[in-house]
Amino acid sequence: MELAHSLLLNEEAYDQLGDLQKAEFAFEWLRFLEKLLPATSRADIKEKQNSLVVQLTSLLTSSPGPPARQLIAKNLAVLYSSGDAFSVHQTIDKCNELIRSKDDSPSYLPTKLAAVVCLGYLYKKLGRILGNSFVDTVGNVLKAMKNAESQGRYEIMLSLQNILKGLGVAAVPCHRDIYKAARSCLTDRSMAVRCAAAKCLLELQSEATFMWSTDLDSVVTLCFKAFEGSNCEVQIAVSKLLGHVLVSAITSKQGTASSRQNARKISFEEALDLLGTGFLRGSFGFLRTSGDLLKGTSSVSRDVRVGITQAYVVFISALGGQWLERNFSALLSHLLDLVSQSHPKATQAQTDAVCCRRCVSFVLRATVGGLLGEKAQIASAKEICQAIWKLKKVVDAAVSDGNVETRVSTTEVVASQHMLICALEELGNLILGLSTTAAPVLQDSSIGLLDLVISIVLHPSSSVQLAAAWCLRCIVVALPCFMSPLLDRCVERLTALKSSPEAVTGFSFAIAALLGAAKQCPLGLPHCKGKVVMTVAEDLLRSASQNSRISVQRVQSGWLLIAALMTLGSFSAVLKELVPDLTQADTQMAASAAYLPSLCHQKELTLLGPLVQEPEHRFIEEQLLLVNSITGGSLEYDPHSVYERAPEGDSVPKPLPPALSIVGAAARLFGVVFSHVAESQRLQILEQLLASIKQAKGTRQQVVQQNVISAFSNFLKHLASCKGSLGSEEIRRCSLTLVMSALESGNPVLRCSAAESLARLAQVVADNTFTAGLAQISFDKLKSARDVVSRTGHSLALGSLYRYLGGIGSTQHLNACVGIFYTLSQDSTSPEVQTWALHSLSLIIDSAGPLYHMHVEPSLSLVLMLLLTVPPAYADVHQSLGRCLNALISTLGPELQGSSSTVSALRASCLLGCAVMQDNPDCLVQAQAISCLQQLHMFAPHHVNLSSLVSCLCVNLSSSYLSLRRAVLACLRQLVQREAAEVSEYAVALAKDGREDFTPGINIREVGLEGALLGLLDKELDPKLCQDIRETLNHMLVATAVEKLSFWLKLCKDVLAASAGCLGNADSLLLPLVGGAFYTAETIENARPHYQNSWAPILHATSLWLTSTGFLVGDSDEGLCNLSRPVTPTTMCQDSTTRAAVKSPEDVNTDRFHLVLGICVEFLCSLRSDAAMEDITACLHALRALLDIPWPRSKIGSDQELSVELLNVFHRLILTRESPEIQYAALEVVRQILFAAQEHVKEKRRSAEVDDGAEEKETLPEFGEGKDTGGLVPGKSLVFATLETCVCILVRQLPQLNPKITGTPRSTAGKPQLLPENGSRLVSAALALLADVPAICSPEGSVAVLPTILYLIIGILRETAVQLPTGQLPLTVAASLQALKGVLSSPMARAEKSRTAWNELLRSALVTILDFWDQDCGHQELDKGSLLTAVTVFMLSASPEVTTVKCLQLRCIEKFKSALESKDPVVQLKCYQLLLTIFQCPNQAVSYPFIHSLASLVVSKLKESEKVKPENSAELQVVQEGIKVVAAVIALAKEEHQTQLVACFLPVLISFLLDENALGSASSPARSLHEFALQYLMQIGPQYSSVFKTLMASSPPMKARLESAVKGNQESLKDKTTPKHARGSGKGSSIQLKTNFL
Repeated sequence: MELAHSLLLNEEAYDQLGDLQKAEFAFEWLRFLEKLLPATSRADIKEKQNSLVVQLTSLLTSSPGPPARQLIAKNLAVLYSSGDAFSVHQTIDKCNELIRSKDDSPSYLPTKLAAVVCLGYLYKKLGRILGNSFVDTVGNVLKAMKNAESQGRYEIMLSLQNILKGLGVAAVPCHRDIYKAARSCLTDRSMAVRCAAAKCLLELQSEATFMWSTDLDSVVTLCFKAFEGSNCEVQIAVSKLLGHVLVSAITSKQGTASSRQNARKISFEEALDLLGTGFLRGSFGFLRTSGDLLKGTSSVSRDVRVGITQAYVVFISALGGQWLERNFSALLSHLLDLVSQSHPKATQAQTDAVCCRRCVSFVLRATVGGLLGEKAQIASAKEICQAIWKLKKVVDAAVSDGNVETRVSTTEVVASQHMLICALEELGNLILGLSTTAAPVLQDSSIGLLDLVISIVLHPSSSVQLAAAWCLRCIVVALPCFMSPLLDRCVERLTALKSSPEAVTGFSFAIAALLGAAKQCPLGLPHCKGKVVMTVAEDLLRSASQNSRISVQRVQSGWLLIAALMTLGSFSAVLKELVPDLTQADTQMAASAAYLPSLCHQKELTLLGPLVQEPEHRFIEEQLLLVNSITGGSLEYDPHSVYERAPEGDSVPKPLPPALSIVGAAARLFGVVFSHVAESQRLQILEQLLASIKQAKGTRQQVVQQNVISAFSNFLKHLASCKGSLGSEEIRRCSLTLVMSALESGNPVLRCSAAESLARLAQVVADNTFTAGLAQISFDKLKSARDVVSRTGHSLALGSLYRYLGGIGSTQHLNACVGIFYTLSQDSTSPEVQTWALHSLSLIIDSAGPLYHMHVEPSLSLVLMLLLTVPPAYADVHQSLGRCLNALISTLGPELQGSSSTVSALRASCLLGCAVMQDNPDCLVQAQAISCLQQLHMFAPHHVNLSSLVSCLCVNLSSSYLSLRRAVLACLRQLVQREAAEVSEYAVALAKDGREDFTPGINIREVGLEGALLGLLDKELDPKLCQDIRETLNHMLVATAVEKLSFWLKLCKDVLAASAGCLGNADSLLLPLVGGAFYTAETIENARPHYQNSWAPILHATSLWLTSTGFLVGDSDEGLCNLSRPVTPTTMCQDSTTRAAVKSPEDVNTDRFHLVLGICVEFLCSLRSDAAMEDITACLHALRALLDIPWPRSKIGSDQELSVELLNVFHRLILTRESPEIQYAALEVVRQILFAAQEHVKEKRRSAEVDDGAEEKETLPEFGEGKDTGGLVPGKSLVFATLETCVCILVRQLPQLNPKITGTPRSTAGKPQLLPENGSRLVSAALALLADVPAICSPEGSVAVLPTILYLIIGILRETAVQLPTGQLPLTVAASLQALKGVLSSPMARAEKSRTAWNELLRSALVTILDFWDQDCGHQELDKGSLLTAVTVFMLSASPEVTTVKCLQLRCIEKFKSALESKDPVVQLKCYQLLLTIFQCPNQAVSYPFIHSLASLVVSKLKESEKVKPENSAELQVVQEGIKVVAAVIALAKEEHQTQLVACFLPVLISFLLDENALGSASSPARSLHEFALQYLMQIGPQYSSVFKTLMASSPPMKARLESAVKGNQESLKDKTTPKHARGSGKGSSIQLKTNFL
């Protein structure tokens, strides 16, 4: 692809490619040209303009795919705008000529569409420069549309949009013609054409005043018609058009006098009436007569109502938050009127009532919640309260004599209930969003919000009562301080009015809702409150039989309260009752499956359309999934949902109607019960279910089949989770019949659930033969079937089998699946088949793992080819392609970082695919493109253009599509974890470029990306998205707070300033009116259990805070001195002269340090047997955090008595607690204390040297424990306490270290043992402590403790030196070797006063290690590699006085000789590696004896390898390490000896070479050895050319062998480096030059 990166198309390279490669190459060039042209000078563009026009025009006429034609058009437009426009009319004429062509063949269609697109971009970019030519162009395009198919109509509408955008007001002569054409397209059968027409009309209305004046009614009616039968994308596009037309009608000024004369003036209220008319009467609302309405013949489709609802939101959002704030009263009145008695037809049926309520609630939530600030939201809440008061008075007026037990008329209840529900739900949402800032609303006595809501609890309608209860729940979640008072009040009212049915029901709902809110409040509820509620519930149940009039209400309310208290369910059934529920469903239950897509796997929801996923407007759009007049979910259908947590994303619970929910409940219970029945009964029930399906006919059969499949799928899920057995062969056959009949159903949901069930069936049976048979059925069906249903169902079946079984079992089946999906995905006659096949292919890619590597390259080619050719209108196909690309990137993973030609090509293909998807108009495809780029950045960050990616993210940050914004924030969250500063800088820089499409509505230029994200938090309502925003901001704050401190402080100041008006008052209003604190004596006791459980984490957090900010010691800078001093009311107004009595920072820090330390020590010293392990570890972690910085360590290090006492505490803790976590945490603190002591000793020594610098060092006093005598006093010695703690750990893990425990000397110990992971960690930590002990000793003291330290280190080495199969060292061995190295490198080993004693002790230690060989018998299995490593550590780290003693040196050399003679390749490999380090030791006294004794042996071992070539990787590594050792010896040898060594070494290397004939058939180890030897020959040959030439001249066979090997190697390299496409020559010659040293 690098050849495509040039200003002109590389036609030579382009012509050599195949058709698919040409398309990829051209697209890559067009992408590069798009970036290059804006950065190229005008002179350079003019120079190449003619050639570029010719090349772009040639591509235009070569049937380009949709992405390519967009880029051709963009580049032509930029080329003419940046260069000369002299030939642009020729290009326009050429495009018009292509459009007028009579060729209607499918092969010519892409060229015609490309010409249409090109015209649009040319006029968009050049506009009025083109003069009046647009009249002919528009006429030509409109004429072509008359006979155009859907793709043509789609592209023509978009092209006209671009033409209008470029021409502006100059296009007035064509406005009417374009309007006429777009009108017909707005109701086109193709949804993509409708979307394009809506975009065209939206652009038209900005200049065509007639659309929002004289033709306003016509436009509004047209939009209503466009909503009929529309999908999500059409609703969004048309609602945007309708909303902006109405905004223009209200806000735009009229132009000429004639237009003002004919203009129709419209007010805000009239605009609302237009929307309301469509909402209530439908798409023909303006044409219907009043008689039709009175007859009840009107019916408004849900499509229309949902679309108009979105238009409300667009309309209000376009007018803005300030406008909404001023007109909220009018808007609220209008919206509530939509569900009032004034329009009975809208709420007469329950279905319509629920739909209308949802729509009204959605408008309120999207506008009030998303547009208004806190102050405005508080004002809106007050306005809603006033509306509720008015509605309440209507009901109160109908109550006879104020008696709450007198029922009001049904008419009055209906008149108010829907309005009250909408108002109460929005009031609850407002308060919940405002949180504590809502306190003024609740404290305002003029509003009386709490009294109002509680009074609504007595409303005769249970639906209103539930809404009021939910509103109370929202209040206490936002302001937990109202929990107890509200609960007491509701209990009191329920007790007082328990003879009223409304009071019993309503206050039970309220109490249940408040109990449900308790788990969302930090401190919950006092225990006594639960007892009170339980008493009330018992009283209701006992008194139920006393009054038959309210017995039902009392029973239901009693059990509701118990369920709220105990979180009990309310469903119970037996198996025999379930089968009728599943098989005798009426037709209305057909909606259950579509409304609850949980029957399918989550990934299959994408096949069912965007509505089933999580679109922006799910709250209202999910109603479109319902069929046959099924009612949507609403709170009144299940009172128990009032105390349950609402599902994520739902502001209010939406339980389904009982007719639907009972089917789902029966299906779930069937799955559990059916798995426990006997096999005979299981078979009978399955046969009964099959018979029920066969007996049903038509729509009812599909309903029954869906219910049965749902229940059977739940059964399989439960059976798989409990690892149960399906049963006999008859049950298998019956189950398979049941599933297969649904796999070819016309209902896509049924096909999805059947595929899921088929895979789970195979999972439960767990028989490879059975699974292969299922796969073969689908294989055969896909080969023979031609109908869409069979192809889609069986495609998904194969994908599901792979997903659940991790592959069907063989590469043959994988190849067959991939081949079939390749074929189906290219079936351009059926986009649905393509979609399902590609989706199934993505499942296989995800599940196959490494097995799929062989298919990655062709799969990427397929995906790219389809991305470049499938029309963008087929969004489902592109979404499936995006999932495939995502799966392929995951399969490649970190391999994408590679630099080989193959990996580079794959990476380029992935980036190309992402680029195509980024330009797709579908929001889900764009979201997948961002997700793919996110993965690429994770696996290969250096190959993703971060600037371009950040630009894409910022542009889509304010997208109107939730899925796209989610993808943007997920990607941003990942990027800022590693590159926060760069992301922020790129965002600001790109915003300052002034791009017109850069983040509309978000001011990144002034507030930065950080400020934009903070602003989004005020607008976003999606919980997941808000969480991503918070995490992104947290990462950015952590990464950039230091460098951009002033910026962050300004942002925080701005945020606080925006809310400065209900923060201060909000907190003050929460305080008791009579003064005092938040807590009374009772509430303190209630809070005490909370702090008893959480004091330890709080202590840990305090320690972390002190470590990071608290311990700041003051200096001359007054500001710094005051940083750690808290501001209190008594010191706030004092100046520096009146604060003399305030503690200094040093005193404050000391007090804090001792406070934390004292709490920890007190707790650890008086542990109870039931002390929580979490509290102990939290205390230990607090101490460790406390000692992480120097100042606290200086306090510990200077107080040895305190240090010893702490170590004694930890010793007792380790003795009494068996938990490895606690013991390890204790050792970590011991390490910090020991480090503090080391720092203290070093500081004292440094100070003494500075103070007595003129004196000799020998006269300086000794520091460290032991002084001049070396004595260590138990109880006062830190060294002794450390050793005591370490020995406690070591002996507990390895009791044989203590001869007193085992009763035998260690010299007769058994074979070594491998400790468990926790034990290894503890032993390693103790060893690290042992190595640090000498540093706190005096020279004499170090001599006293050295024997103990060496005994323990070497003992652990001996007891745990287990030989592992991998050759790796056990963790304890590695730790003991590291500790040994630390001891050998200690300054005390070379101090004058201790050197002699240390040398003697270290020699003894070395002798002990050498003796291990003699003690080791075959059955003890000591790891020779570990022992050799220990000897090597001595050689390299100890003083030469220790290791150069003749007898010891000879014994060490002997051990290496025996290792070289070992038959174990692992031991040989380790020996070679260690010898290499010894040979390279700079001290010749150490290295030369080893070289003289062992070099010749190494060469002889290599010569033995000439005869017996390595047969595996282990033997190969041994030979390679031997070659490295000899090469190192040559480099270290003197010049006079190097010639002889080279003469011996070269024949050995040449013997490992393979000639050109043997190279191709050689084994992998032999081939690797050949390449390794050749590499060393290439290095050594030029260095010693004279020796090399002499040797070659004396041995012709050797020379011939070398030449043959070099030639074979060159041929091999040539084969590897020859790509599919042409590469530059010359690489072979470069290899020849490097190897031609004869």
